[in-house]
Amino acid sequence: MSATDGAIRADAFVCSYPKSGRTWMRFALAHYMRAVYGLELDLELRTMFRLLPNMDGYAPDLGKDASVYAFADRPEIPLVLSSHMSFDERLFGRRPVVFILRCPYDVMVSQYFQKTRQDFSWQGPLKAFLRDCEVGVADLVRYLNSWGPCLQTSRALVLTYEQLRRYPETGFLRLVAHLGIQTERAVARAALSEASFGRMREVERRFGIEGYDYDWTDPEARRVRRGQIGGYRDYLDEQDCRYISTECARRLAPAARALLERWGLAPWGVPTRLPGLR
Repeated sequence: MSATDGAIRADAFVCSYPKSGRTWMRFALAHYMRAVYGLELDLELRTMFRLLPNMDGYAPDLGKDASVYAFADRPEIPLVLSSHMSFDERLFGRRPVVFILRCPYDVMVSQYFQKTRQDFSWQGPLKAFLRDCEVGVADLVRYLNSWGPCLQTSRALVLTYEQLRRYPETGFLRLVAHLGIQTERAVARAALSEASFGRMREVERRFGIEGYDYDWTDPEARRVRRGQIGGYRDYLDEQDCRYISTECARRLAPAARALLERWGLAPWGVPTRLPGLR
């Protein structure tokens, strides 16, 4: 599915590197849109793709088939596609984008468990994963370098996972408004409650996620894993942190470096506080 194929049109995008909090925001957004537009949709992690599809093949059986989208006959409902793709001007350059950013340390740890215990696309210890030139820190650097310049424009709204955890209602309402959807604070509060980590964990434990065959009972294998800020400290030693910091400092382009520094997420610096809304 492309952004403009046939009857499918893309009105906006929610983009991020994997394991940056997009599933949480998308689940909340699905509940919000169901309420605002009066949709009949039994929402769980497996069915939210019918309202908020993937644009790329991150969940292969769900994001690429236009028939998955259930509301093509409702033009008043914006089609918001989600993507982990690197920046492409033809796709993302002319439409509103919400971009979710997260601390590189936490992203790398969560991505490791995603690759080794959920989609089983990589094997080996965490130390080797971080240093792998295809899937490790180098991949995150390539991704951030591709997006850095675009995120300096007004078409893009940058939200950090850290700020969303600290100010979920405020950040979520900004996300909704940027996507061109009417904002209703009470509805947003209810949607965020439906998408609480406890409820999402229970939904995943009961139903899993379409397109993945993994051990739902393994806490480290779940899509909704820990959701902690700074949880990387339980997995990364000083050498690992130094490697991530050094590689990011050396290889990130100026726009990507400035992006992390602006939001207090640069691994070569120690934030004095959680990044706030700006």
